[in-house]
Amino acid sequence: MARPPVPQHKIAAIVRDFEGEETLEEIGARHGVSARQVYNVARSQGLRRRDPVVTERVDGRDVSPLELAVYEHLSAMARRGEVMPTNVTIGEQMGHHPNSIGHAMRGIGMKGLIRVDGTGAHRRVTILATGEATAGGPPPVETRVDAGAQTYRGTSCTWCGARPDACECGQGIS
Repeated sequence: MARPPVPQHKIAAIVRDFEGEETLEEIGARHGVSARQVYNVARSQGLRRRDPVVTERVDGRDVSPLELAVYEHLSAMARRGEVMPTNVTIGEQMGHHPNSIGHAMRGIGMKGLIRVDGTGAHRRVTILATGEATAGGPPPVETRVDAGAQTYRGTSCTWCGARPDACECGQGIS
């Protein structure tokens, strides 16, 4: 069912309130319109909100509300020494979409708050402020060393795939 258009006398007040820190729902409730109508009025007036709204600082860095929640969740897991689950599991625990969790983890990683080693279910997250880390981590990588089907279990060069003592490229050994 379509809502009636927003009356002209409310548009100016909505535009004025749009620049504040309130949510679209709060603005709409004050003016008797839906959040979608507030959004549509703002778009028709060419307004855009700052996104994300910065509400907290962690170790001197601005973080979004979701980044803060993910950081606190990971910190608690590291404190307890739990194994790092997938983003799907974290999303289910926190009530967010797994893509949002991954985006928040990349954000706090780029801000230097955490370090992630490994991928998927085989990863370890280290909280850089405390040095605490989740249990688990990347499994050893099995690579072929030569045509004699001999294998080597352990860290290999990420560039050429050779054992550290046999690597000649010097590119991927850290």
